Amino acid sequence: MSGLTACGGSAAPSADPSTARARSADAGAVQGAYRFSLTVGFSVDLSAAANLPLPARHYFNELQGASVVTGSGEQQGQGRDRFTISYRDVPGSVTVVQAGGRAFASADGKRFHDLPDATEATGGLGVTPADLAGYAQEAGGAQSMGYEVVGGRLADHLRLRLASAAVERLVTGFRHRLGRGAGTTASAGSHPAQAQLADAGPAPTATPDQGVDVEPHVHTGDAQIDLEVATDGGRLLQATESFHSVLDLDGLARAVAASDHLSVGDLPRGSIDVAAVVDVRLSDQGARISVDPPPVDPNAPALPGDPLTT
Repeated sequence: MSGLTACGGSAAPSADPSTARARSADAGAVQGAYRFSLTVGFSVDLSAAANLPLPARHYFNELQGASVVTGSGEQQGQGRDRFTISYRDVPGSVTVVQAGGRAFASADGKRFHDLPDATEATGGLGVTPADLAGYAQEAGGAQSMGYEVVGGRLADHLRLRLASAAVERLVTGFRHRLGRGAGTTASAGSHPAQAQLADAGPAPTATPDQGVDVEPHVHTGDAQIDLEVATDGGRLLQATESFHSVLDLDGLARAVAASDHLSVGDLPRGSIDVAAVVDVRLSDQGARISVDPPPVDPNAPALPGDPLTT
């Protein structure tokens, strides 16, 4: 996705056969033509959170599930793709097109809005095979986890741990969405100042009145990408990205309390752990696919609400 898809290029030579196979498969996914399906799932642990208002619990529980986002699409080549996604419990779908260095989105697949970044439609996460392959290209050496059958084909299961810089890029947009959820942690409390975290506006990691920044209180742990690479031909068949973030409510409470002279005890405490998994599966590799920038229609219908961003 624009802003997140890494540049392609020839796979760097490596003395490690597993890493060399991973690099080659990644390059093919960034540059090649194929069709794909995707799912995004989350698990949320609220057991360490205290004083959490009902709106906040509702927000984070909405993330819970194996398929919060599902979809399918196709890629013509690097930077040219089209996919349609649906959100669980939200009517309708969104079609996203990336082409010519621009991103577009449509509620009916015909009339399109300009989109600042394709990740605006996917909860801040890169979800295409090219996105995941781009992240994996920045990872360290690959570890072979054995062989598996994927779609009727024998595949080498390779695991890569993402470097910290790649993890930071991967979760930047997601942090903003999680920050919006953090805003709801203070929206229903007994103290009037708690409402000041309720609406983060265009930059949902900052409160509008006191300037308390939520993002420093969202900590991201390790991330990994698992690749299933066909033993015949070396093409990428499946990629699964997983990571977790922890929202530090204690640190956030101290920041809010200090900015408005509140008692920390009036605010939510503890922490919230959110784990995310993005899974993509490729098919029809080498197919003839054409993706062109659609015309922008000022009367295009509004996009359905995204449970990750509303």
